[in-house]
Amino acid sequence: MALQKYFSQNFSLDYRSLAAFRMLYGFLLIIDIVNRGIYLEAHYSNNGVVSIEIASTLKHYLHFCLHFLSGESGFITLLFFLQILMALMIVIGYRTKLFVLLSFIFLVSLHCRNSLILDSGDNVLKVMLFWSIFIPIATKFSFDSLLRKNKSTIEKNTISNIGTFAFILQLLSIYIVTGFLKTGENWIDGTAVYYTLQLDTYTTFMGDWLGKQDLLCKFLNYLTLLIEKTFWLLIFIPFKWQLFRVICVAIFMLLHIGFALNMHLGIFPLICIFAWVALLPPLFWDKVLRFQAFNKLIAIVRVRGNNCFKFLFRKRIIEKRYFSDFSQSIKSQIIVCVLLLSVIGWNAAKLKLIDLPKSISNFVILMNLNQSWSMFAPQPYKSDGWYIAKAIRSDGLAIDLFTNSPVSYLKPSDVSDTYLNQRWRKYFTNLYQPKNEKYRGALVRYLRNRYEKQIAKTGVFIETVELVYMREKTLPNYEIPKIDKITLWKYWKDEKYKTNFK
Repeated sequence: MALQKYFSQNFSLDYRSLAAFRMLYGFLLIIDIVNRGIYLEAHYSNNGVVSIEIASTLKHYLHFCLHFLSGESGFITLLFFLQILMALMIVIGYRTKLFVLLSFIFLVSLHCRNSLILDSGDNVLKVMLFWSIFIPIATKFSFDSLLRKNKSTIEKNTISNIGTFAFILQLLSIYIVTGFLKTGENWIDGTAVYYTLQLDTYTTFMGDWLGKQDLLCKFLNYLTLLIEKTFWLLIFIPFKWQLFRVICVAIFMLLHIGFALNMHLGIFPLICIFAWVALLPPLFWDKVLRFQAFNKLIAIVRVRGNNCFKFLFRKRIIEKRYFSDFSQSIKSQIIVCVLLLSVIGWNAAKLKLIDLPKSISNFVILMNLNQSWSMFAPQPYKSDGWYIAKAIRSDGLAIDLFTNSPVSYLKPSDVSDTYLNQRWRKYFTNLYQPKNEKYRGALVRYLRNRYEKQIAKTGVFIETVELVYMREKTLPNYEIPKIDKITLWKYWKDEKYKTNFK
């Protein structure tokens, strides 16, 4: 009985926290799609840097990918529109389980379409969305709760089962694995944060300043290791568990706020912070609800939600029918057990604690629960840089296809600003790696075609293109780094230019 009580309290989730998580993740899915849509043609069409032919050669685990059906921008736009609609259904909590499942399928397909622009945030979003299928995230503040016939069946604000256990364990495993993978000498000698904040590709204005504070960098180095390796244990403390849960959530939220202030990481910090929202215990809401302003806000949301629900039902846009939550069934719990044990095995294998049988590894991959948490592990990169696409026009003018201005090999005042957004930043980081050499030609073709469309009426065309990476190696003790000019790819419109192209 004592063990059952411990499990029911320490691995419980508050329905209000789950509702907040649902709405926040729904909005995140919309933000993610909108951000991707800005450069839809470049990243997802056959006219961009990763055509379907190229994407099919990238490492992925799907036998069937919806986004491989067509490389036309119109088709991808349609899929993006459907994903936004599904995310909206998650926000309002209508047929939530169905739309979470569909959103997961579409998200995995989207990731498969262009893996060169993915980061760790995509991994977190994918797995947390998956596990939310098996927990009641629509019990509160949702259309599904209004459709539920017997509203009196919910007698308390929390739920604990194998689904909540899996959700919590998945979130904690992100920090456990990445913390214990940080085994490089830089993490041990306290210089990892220093090297990380010398990566101009990622650092913000605050990160540039912090990177010059040697003692503070060392302190943050060991503090990061301490938090990732040990602070998750606060979740397991049996006494005053709600207080320790709030402290734990606050610490990890602050950790990601710190990351966001010092590095350009896209929506990765928000993905993690919003995942931690689901773990807020009843104590938090009991304290927050004492504020009259917050109560008024909830009342407004509830009234507007009810009015919206009645309007949609009256217009027959939604069906007034309740679909039972299958996540509470015995079959569902058995499925979660099997999946959770497989994922635990996968992460244990990443830490080299066990040798995972091939059959289990294939099963995890089949379920698209394969995950990697090697963020700045075993140690951070010690070089980064910026790109130049030197093009020689038919009239003899040399320009940089990235900026449409004269070629300059000088270091930009802010390297991070040379990347249009986090997707492009990740794409160019991956493109430099030798294993992705064969994908560089597609970038050159895209840049050339884009520029020639802009100058089509002039009769001028591109004769040659040289894709250059200006690599800056990070040296210890703030030494002035050496910059190397590395040619990654060359294009000639005519073979005769090969002999005198420099």
